[in-house]
Amino acid sequence: MARNGKWVKGPKEDFFKKLFKRFPSSSFIVEDLGYITADVRAVIEKFQLCGMRVLQFGFDGDSAENPHC
Repeated sequence: MARNGKWVKGPKEDFFKKLFKRFPSSSFIVEDLGYITADVRAVIEKFQLCGMRVLQFGFDGDSAENPHC
């Protein structure tokens, strides 16, 4: 997880609806910074967004779910 970051609630579905309306033939990639909540996963699945993990965080041995450890 980002060290100095914080969670801020966003518009979720409304944001992606507007994004895809404005850019209908574009693909978007969402970052996994180490902790994704169930409601965020639901939005990712609903809009079929491609995800990526940040390689830099792949070498942190603190995460039990980290496939790089």
